[in-house]
Amino acid sequence: MLVTLQDIAGVAGRFQDSVHVTPIMTSSEFNRRVGREVFFKCENLQNCGAFKIRGAVNAVKILLEKKPETKSVVTHSSGNFGAALAHAATENGLRCLVVATENAPVTKIDAMRRYGANVVRCTNSENARKAKTSEIIAETGATFIHSSNQLEVIAGQGTVGLEICEQLSHFDAVLVPLGGGGLCSGVAVAVKSLRPDCLVFGVEPELADDAKRSFDAKRLIPNESYLATQCDGLRASLGDITFKHILQNVDDILLVSDDEVWEAQKFLFTQMKLCVEPSGAVGAAALMTPDVIQHLPDHIQTVVVVLSGGNWTCPGINPPDLH
Repeated sequence: MLVTLQDIAGVAGRFQDSVHVTPIMTSSEFNRRVGREVFFKCENLQNCGAFKIRGAVNAVKILLEKKPETKSVVTHSSGNFGAALAHAATENGLRCLVVATENAPVTKIDAMRRYGANVVRCTNSENARKAKTSEIIAETGATFIHSSNQLEVIAGQGTVGLEICEQLSHFDAVLVPLGGGGLCSGVAVAVKSLRPDCLVFGVEPELADDAKRSFDAKRLIPNESYLATQCDGLRASLGDITFKHILQNVDDILLVSDDEVWEAQKFLFTQMKLCVEPSGAVGAAALMTPDVIQHLPDHIQTVVVVLSGGNWTCPGINPPDLH
């Protein structure tokens, strides 16, 4: 079963004041550098600092519609979905538990706790996250909500694509960060339904390239461990549900290095005054990298780049030591 445009269109009524319609921004300097017209969908300005709030709110609302007796929810997350689920759960009177690996960014751990999550740490692997989550479910009876591989979450994230189509009358392609695949799956469904001639590209870091390997092989090949990419939000592997959506609706997957991501972050911060975390900047990095952009067909001249999150502590942001 796949998410449909109707599923995505039905989500907005559940958002109320929890989710913002984020702006689209442009940069003439960026356009000059990449030789294309580029529009940035700024989910880094979203509530909780990332697109994840969309799927979290939708999943919690549907859960309570189906099981109003629910008392608690649990997920595993590097930070952004954990914070979003904690926010959504707290707003609806639920307890939220989040399993996070030891290498999850401290700023994101703090954010999850600030939004009300009880954070439980585990070692740095997908299997460890799943095992610890299973323990918590057995001990507490909490309902598991997956950060990406769940239909309700995918439908919520798909509203990003719906908004893009409402905000822009024409574009040739969309570049979407790709980790667990919830955002890319949802955006692809919305865009391909409303603009069938538009191409959709997932973008992931070279150091966590399970989606590219899986896409090319037409079978799931998960990352064996959490490798040392700075794109912490893209370390998770595709799931069975998101993989089906990716195969059906995504045209190709592009890879970028961490150094290329850093260059994109610097441009976005210094030239556009946008704080974008590494995971959120991969699409911009792809357009700034000649070896990557050459894989795009020549007719693609107008591109939408989804900046998926802004939960990042910029280097040098701490006050200087005056002593």
